[in-house]
Amino acid sequence: MKFSFKNITGKQSNTIFLVLLVSVFFFYDYNHIISKPPQSTHMWRQADCLSFTLNLAQGDCDFFHMQTHSLTSDNDTSGAGVSEAPVLYYFVALLYRLFGYHYAIYRIVNTLLFFLGIFYLFKMLKLLFKNSFWTYLIPLFIFASPVVAYYASNFLTDTTAFSLSLIGWYYFFKFKDKSKDKFLYVSFLFFTLAGLLKILSLTSFVAIGIIYLLELFTSLKFNGSKKLFYKAFKHFYPFIILVIIISAWYIYALNYNSFHKTDYFSNKIIPVWSLTFDNIINKINYIKNLHFKEYYHPVFFFITLGLFAFNLIFLKKSDKFLISLTFLLFLSNIAILVLWFKAFKDHDYYFISLIIFPVFNLITFINILENLKIKFAVQLSSKIIFTGLLIFLFYDAGQKLNIRYHGWRNNDIKLYGAYTEITPYNRYIGIKRTDTIISIGDHTNSYSLTMMNQKGWTQMAGQNKTVENIKKHINKGAKYIFINNDKLLKEDYLQPFIKNKVGDFKNIRIFKLTDDTIK
Repeated sequence: MKFSFKNITGKQSNTIFLVLLVSVFFFYDYNHIISKPPQSTHMWRQADCLSFTLNLAQGDCDFFHMQTHSLTSDNDTSGAGVSEAPVLYYFVALLYRLFGYHYAIYRIVNTLLFFLGIFYLFKMLKLLFKNSFWTYLIPLFIFASPVVAYYASNFLTDTTAFSLSLIGWYYFFKFKDKSKDKFLYVSFLFFTLAGLLKILSLTSFVAIGIIYLLELFTSLKFNGSKKLFYKAFKHFYPFIILVIIISAWYIYALNYNSFHKTDYFSNKIIPVWSLTFDNIINKINYIKNLHFKEYYHPVFFFITLGLFAFNLIFLKKSDKFLISLTFLLFLSNIAILVLWFKAFKDHDYYFISLIIFPVFNLITFINILENLKIKFAVQLSSKIIFTGLLIFLFYDAGQKLNIRYHGWRNNDIKLYGAYTEITPYNRYIGIKRTDTIISIGDHTNSYSLTMMNQKGWTQMAGQNKTVENIKKHINKGAKYIFINNDKLLKEDYLQPFIKNKVGDFKNIRIFKLTDDTIK
């Protein structure tokens, strides 16, 4: 009997795909990663996310008055600051209150949310292609990105926002298929949540908005022979609601940060035209040498561009909505690269929002293949080629994920790892959670502070590297100084402050700051 995916029932297909997701979970060793504290690439931003969450759980801040452990706001007296809306942080904080503070809870929530988004993409593809081979294959290409493999089980909100966008797309295609307004509103609910977590994830909304305007002001139709937005003015409501909510949040965030005199969390564009030509070239070279191969293996980009060219050549054989959407997402990605160009140098996770284009680019390609009614042999060859490509990309991503946790990318954990274990010791020697400290040797915003659950100041951006600066923070309430490297004990600027040693924990030395300390 000839096997066919179309003979698989709905429940059976869901089970098969869930098995594939579980296989990915174990292939990437998430079962061990899930309990790890923040570490490796962008451990500092991971710590910021965890800091927000821990402060919420402890009642040290609330949804509209966010705080980190780093007291760099309000003239170095508070941790006030905000970027994305703390929707995820608030949810995890509630779980902390119920089950206690564990790194695994945060990672499990983020991992499950991302897997949920991938599952909804699978469901969306079933609406488009039924139970075809491609329905199972396309979602797995997202996991084949080393950056996604790393951040999918992490503390940042980027993969969560991307996942929520995928759920939004499922309901949007339900709206397209069933022409029921409730699906449009549910879709935009998820697009709104995604935008609150990461503004770059709004490329999907922008593309849909342009299609709405094209239907409104031209004779174009994007749902076969009928309008996609068949109630032109009524369907405008979810667009305006999303814009109001997203705008309100980011205006609030800008004002909140301005009021508290902090610019650590950037809520502004950093466009390419704000840089000199030499800076642009330097950043391009930096991205090419460090990040480019972490986004995907280069072969994936060449194939993606080839598929995009193919789609444009055969655009008349494609579904009008899919080809238009793919082209608009391509333009949206270019716009993001231009408007946030500077950020891409130091933030590899910004790429995650751009993956929505390759996804729809591949969907459009499959749609064209089906409409061209290509011979079975050619279809089979395509399936074999893309399966081989997927296996190769997974191998590449697995190797790079291993480097992130066990290779040179995680070298800092040797110096910072003790912070994740020291809290019980601190309490044992009498250091209270409310005692503010100075953390020497930590050049992040809040890593050591968050891991120890102590508020205070680090050496980020050259702070606390002079006697005067340290005295300033002592006057603002610092009671202890932590030093994570014995070599630093020889520094002249530290000599007045290391006279009263009160503790040793692995590579960390602890000194109490008293009036006698600075005389």
